[in-house]
Amino acid sequence: MKTRCLLLLWLALPGLFLHQPAFPVDYIPQSWESSEQESDFVGVIVCTVAGENVARYRVIEVWKGDVLAGRELLAFGHSDPYNLAPYISLVGSQSIAFLQLRGIEQAPREMSSLNNILPAPIKMRIMPADARFHAALPVDQRQKVIDFLALTPAEQELHRYRAEFQFLWGDKLKEELLPKALAASSVEEILQLVHDFKQSHPSSEHGGLNDAIMNAAGPITLRFAEENPTFVESHHLDRIRRLLDPPVPFVEARPYQVPAELTRGERDELRRTLANDSPPDDFTGTRNWARAFFILSERDPKFVANYLIDGKRARQRHEKAYFGYILGSLFAIHCTGNREAHLARLLEASDPLISVAGAVYLTFENEPRGLRALRERTGLSGDAGAWAALALARRGDKEALPRALELVGVPTITSHSSITPPEGNSLTRALRGGLLVLLSNSAQASGQPQPPRPTNSFEEDLAALREWWATHGDKITLHDPWLDRLASQKID
Repeated sequence: MKTRCLLLLWLALPGLFLHQPAFPVDYIPQSWESSEQESDFVGVIVCTVAGENVARYRVIEVWKGDVLAGRELLAFGHSDPYNLAPYISLVGSQSIAFLQLRGIEQAPREMSSLNNILPAPIKMRIMPADARFHAALPVDQRQKVIDFLALTPAEQELHRYRAEFQFLWGDKLKEELLPKALAASSVEEILQLVHDFKQSHPSSEHGGLNDAIMNAAGPITLRFAEENPTFVESHHLDRIRRLLDPPVPFVEARPYQVPAELTRGERDELRRTLANDSPPDDFTGTRNWARAFFILSERDPKFVANYLIDGKRARQRHEKAYFGYILGSLFAIHCTGNREAHLARLLEASDPLISVAGAVYLTFENEPRGLRALRERTGLSGDAGAWAALALARRGDKEALPRALELVGVPTITSHSSITPPEGNSLTRALRGGLLVLLSNSAQASGQPQPPRPTNSFEEDLAALREWWATHGDKITLHDPWLDRLASQKID
């Protein structure tokens, strides 16, 4: 599932996938018609265990694939690397799902962001999985999907081109190619139109055309491309061939190779890089700094812990409000040696998010000490205090829940700017998603009604959720079914 379909999904499925677009695979915009071609299963599913990135579903109807109704699946979808927040799925939500089943054993750890600098900590969880989402639609689109599946392969390929071409950009494309292509009656006619356009216009005017071809391509396109060597570049042709072959399993890659040991000279050079270079943000920055951060977190963790305590140094020239969450969490995940001592040092950090990261991860080394530190930090303002409260609530602490509920009332914005507000940013959405997943699973395990779904009317959503908790909270035991697995990995 790709970026454009994610936006449609985000708008269309507020009850199923919330807050954050869900399933980018490689960030080439793709329609659901194109996603169908990559899917082993198409049908209706219902969420039975809420989750972030990975959730459990039961198959209700099967329209494509060798899957029996009633089967339970753990399914995942890639998250947008431009944001911290994953997709979430809540108990009882239904959708039309387009799933890959072959080659899936676990949800891959997203070890780096799009530019291979710093990953989002929440996406480093190692979770089992049976299926991978390529797309999802609301169930009221049932007939549209069934009708598409009934078409011949050539008719489906034609429909994929019509769907993909709706999202081309560029004036020349829209004026000269799009009307003719949408009126074409065969794939061959569309391909010839595209070929002629590409031959007569510079590549700067091909906005999205190659992506559309790769997404819509079927056997007819492959044959045309092989017969016309100038139609697409060789790497585009390779991708079309891979698309028409069985999918390959994911291969996890570490963002940076960490040597078994460092010489004194290598250590000192990495220390200078970490101390003197500015940290990267989500899109720019120095890879050398990130490499130094990862290597020293494992090979010289005391130095990195001391570096993080000084918030001004760690945040130099970096204006993302949640950067302390990323740095504190990644250090806590990767640090070695006397982990309890290193994480306890983070409690002294001037950046409240780094301090809370120390408390959260300290619970994996010394739970009583970590829980005490978390309770002391629930009074922090903004996301820091809310994160501490959510960590306590996930461990069954109902007294912390009112503070965590405040996340629902914070208006959020989506911004790719390097400057973000202290609240209402990507971290706020990520924490809110975790809260909703916790409440959904807790209500299900306790036999109580599901919490009200958010509507993005933030004050009203908070009031509704507080009323629900006031009515049912005494009968609910807070339960996080994913906590033991994540605790064994020492990942929040």
